[in-house]
Amino acid sequence: MITNKIGLHAGYFAGTELEKDLFEMLRVTAEAGCQAIELMPGCFLGMTMAQKQEVRRALEYYDLELVVGAGRSPRVDLSSADPAVQAAGIKSALETLTLISVLGGHLWDGLIHACWPGRPSAVLTAREKEIICARSRENLKKILPMAEHLGITCCFEVVNRFEHYLFNTAREGVAFTQDLGDNAQLLLDTFHMNIEEDTFTDAICWAAGHKKLGHFHVGEANRKMPGTAPSHLPWDSIFSALAQCGYRGLIIMEPYILAETQTAYNVCLWRDLSGHASTKQLISQIKTGVEFLRNGG
Repeated sequence: MITNKIGLHAGYFAGTELEKDLFEMLRVTAEAGCQAIELMPGCFLGMTMAQKQEVRRALEYYDLELVVGAGRSPRVDLSSADPAVQAAGIKSALETLTLISVLGGHLWDGLIHACWPGRPSAVLTAREKEIICARSRENLKKILPMAEHLGITCCFEVVNRFEHYLFNTAREGVAFTQDLGDNAQLLLDTFHMNIEEDTFTDAICWAAGHKKLGHFHVGEANRKMPGTAPSHLPWDSIFSALAQCGYRGLIIMEPYILAETQTAYNVCLWRDLSGHASTKQLISQIKTGVEFLRNGG
């Protein structure tokens, strides 16, 4: 039995009417049994301070803990060699931290340290990769003190080799964050771990053993909702490892199953995985996912 708070990444609703109605999205997410929601900074573009405060009140009303995703583009890449891009990245990051604080959030996750997706311009040596990592870390050191002051934990996502290159495993992620302080944590995701890690258990325990497991995403190997389709992922082992290492943080479902949207394009989804589900059926799948996770897989 899982006692962690379970939540949903709002990207799940891309392509539905809920994508454009944040308050209705919050309502149905809560009513489906979620206790947290992950939103991207773009959800708040153009909002006045009063509107942001209204969102915060809605989150409190529905008892939803907020996570904000990174949303980092090449023009604000903290690992860039261009000083102007680095400066823009620092400015943008500080603005995002302020936004999270206004909304009452305490967690920022994703590729905060770089842009997404990212690929080197040519063959990359280990030495060149370390230089880029060091540059990113130096810029993060200008951001993390403000995050700590605001009570915000930054969780750097360990993604697969096809989405970025600086670190792809829990071991690499721990090495990257080791000297950045306690509020520099890792986000592990079963979708990415399934591609890169030798075992889920070893990766989870390595991050947790180094006190760097700050956040956790779940999804099937093809990004379907957990519990809604046959699976080869070792869910029992995954949840046993989380329990064994004492992980008490959020578990966020991040499925992508609707095609022909900008989000689908971004995550390289080229076919419908929903069975052409209606919004009502999509909401039902959230309930199934929550129940599946709550029961430990």
